[in-house]
Amino acid sequence: MRAIILIYIIVTLLVSAQWCKYDEATSTVYTVYYCLKDTTTDLADSKAVTDHIVGDEVIESAILIDGYTVDSKIKRLILEANSSRNVIKFYYTIDIDNELLIPITTKDIENFFNMTKNEVIKQLGENYKLVHTGAEGTYEGYYYERYGLTFIFEYNDAVIGIEGSEKYCINGASPGMRFEQIQEHLGPSKIIETWIGNPELFGNPDFATYMIEYRIGKCKYSFYSLEHNGNDSWLSIIMDN
Repeated sequence: MRAIILIYIIVTLLVSAQWCKYDEATSTVYTVYYCLKDTTTDLADSKAVTDHIVGDEVIESAILIDGYTVDSKIKRLILEANSSRNVIKFYYTIDIDNELLIPITTKDIENFFNMTKNEVIKQLGENYKLVHTGAEGTYEGYYYERYGLTFIFEYNDAVIGIEGSEKYCINGASPGMRFEQIQEHLGPSKIIETWIGNPELFGNPDFATYMIEYRIGKCKYSFYSLEHNGNDSWLSIIMDN
């Protein structure tokens, strides 16, 4: 009887060892991501799924995110031993009528000045309009209507300036507001009389503009208007080195 029990224990240990070896060799995981198309932005937390073996076919369903349309409701994947290759990505695009935009922070604005044209496109996508901007329309700009921002590029494709429209908001202040309204959100700022471009080209004080400005982080935010009270203001942002 003891011999039979001993044999049983040995066989059990051998089977268990072989199963562990098999499990370590074939078990794997996969990860699911929910991404905003053409950007590096995740719209929801990723999830890692375990308890699968190499060769399994897994099926994942997209999650519903208000204001966005996903590229596919269901995706399949055959799992490999290399878990870094076991990735499912759902890509989402913003609905045309979705007014909930991904906020552009002042830190984001600062980072844009360290980017090239291609890097801006990678970050915000290809839904832009080519415009000519600057004091005399001499620079090429990419206008992102959904963000209310126009990026101005130097000839080497570096970002040298950003202009904001009424859709862009900074701490509650937006272009289009009067100076006093902007100051309510950003604080006091002296109204300065200045010009856009070279005043010698105009030779007429009627072309004077008025400005209030704020330094936020490493950038200077300048609100301009043709009127002293700031009616119909517009915004220009530069890196303030």
